[in-house]
Amino acid sequence: MKSLIAGVSVLLVMTLQAETLQDPTRPTDYTPSSAASTQTPKLSGSMEWKLSAIRISPDMRKAIVNGRLVQEGERVGEATVANISSGSVVLNYRGQEIKVNLVPQDVKIVRGD
Repeated sequence: MKSLIAGVSVLLVMTLQAETLQDPTRPTDYTPSSAASTQTPKLSGSMEWKLSAIRISPDMRKAIVNGRLVQEGERVGEATVANISSGSVVLNYRGQEIKVNLVPQDVKIVRGD
């Protein structure tokens, strides 16, 4: 029993002393942008929506919004899924159309020389 308590104590101390590791591939001049915060649209005093996946085939269009599999015409909270396209979902929410993108709009493409 004493060895179990000692082992747990050592693990606890090691966890508390652990440093946050930096990504070695991150550029030295990197600063996080606000892209992550703009990916999930939010209206003041309302819901947030997160689009995780889209699947389109000739006979169906489905998406995962807020962790729920939906198709056009179904509801996500108070919103109705109006349209599912290859890169986004359009929701009708309180008379407004909200476009939720699968990928942030400010994706930077780096081309090799």
